[in-house]
Amino acid sequence: MSDTPTITPISAAAPSLADWHASLAAIRELGSAPQGREQVPLAAAVGRVLAEGAGSLAAGALVQWRHLPLLVAAGCKTLVVRPRVRAGIVALSGSEQAEASAPLIVAAFEQMGGRALPAAAAEPAHRLCLALEMCAKRCELIFVVADPALQCWPMVAGGPGGGPPCTRLGTTTVMFLAPRLGSALAAFVTHAVPLVRRLQGRGDALPAVRVLPGGDASAEMTLVRERIEGERVLLSPCGMTPSCLAAASAITWRPPDLAGGRVLLPFDEWLR
Repeated sequence: MSDTPTITPISAAAPSLADWHASLAAIRELGSAPQGREQVPLAAAVGRVLAEGAGSLAAGALVQWRHLPLLVAAGCKTLVVRPRVRAGIVALSGSEQAEASAPLIVAAFEQMGGRALPAAAAEPAHRLCLALEMCAKRCELIFVVADPALQCWPMVAGGPGGGPPCTRLGTTTVMFLAPRLGSALAAFVTHAVPLVRRLQGRGDALPAVRVLPGGDASAEMTLVRERIEGERVLLSPCGMTPSCLAAASAITWRPPDLAGGRVLLPFDEWLR
């Protein structure tokens, strides 16, 4: 038996660059930049977004532990930061995949500096509206991880520009994610990350979008493991087993409007 994983698509269709950017623009309009700010000690600022520039860091930067020596050297003792964005994570019961994907979304969101509230996990479909109302009272954003076959997505038929289905509940944005691990992660990275960044006050500039030569492979959106050999970037496809998912480092696809190339979104740049 071969240990080499086969390419497993995580999206039914690979979006064109034009459609993807149109989808991101529409989704970003569901959120707005934060207005609050608070002054905290340096150590308490790790994982927070700067409301005011400090040292060599500009406003909108996410403070990481490696920044602390630079900030200390610049004489900073406190920093002015934005409040953490709060997200409710609702996984509907009746889908083992949804309940398995929810912790992954929690971890990805918190790695970006958010505060996840997974208190509404494993809700039955008929209690979805109640779960959303409870989360909306405390959160700026809600992720619902559920199987569309459960007919629990009554609010929206499709997402902006072909992205994940989204809606508003008062001032809270609700985004629906498919339950498969790879699909949920792909939707979060490709469509939720820009919205989270706007809600955090990090602006609308996207993290690095790499374009790699070589468009002869599968066009579908897939998880890959990236490795560099000399001046070449090699992509190894990842399957859907836990060990393969743990090794994934990026999402890639071949947009139909990008001749001879592939788009690569590295996790270490998009999930921080």
